[in-house]
Amino acid sequence: MLVYDLKLTNTGDLEISEDGDVSLTQSVRQAVLIRLRWLYAEWRFAPENGVPYFQKIMVKSPDITRIKQIIRSEIMGVEGMVDVKNLAVKIDSESRTARITFDGYADGENFSEEVVMSA
Repeated sequence: MLVYDLKLTNTGDLEISEDGDVSLTQSVRQAVLIRLRWLYAEWRFAPENGVPYFQKIMVKSPDITRIKQIIRSEIMGVEGMVDVKNLAVKIDSESRTARITFDGYADGENFSEEVVMSA
């Protein structure tokens, strides 16, 4: 059972119509993007949720294979997600950013996404 969420723009802001209304969505794609932007222990009511960017990803000598497993698990943990391919993770230690790109399949459609997280 997919849950409803407030519809967001491509930049992650709340989508507001010209009339000032907000919309609901059941987008698996949006749910994946939200999940990948959620920091581990960020929400006090469920501190076990979120991606461990500071604990396991943006660390000295990152293990890219393990990081891909973590990211893949987060993506596939979204209800309705069917497949993830071409997952790439690039860590830039100078700018302290992680760039995640992947192709996904959900809701009968293929999509490509990129998420950039900064420390």
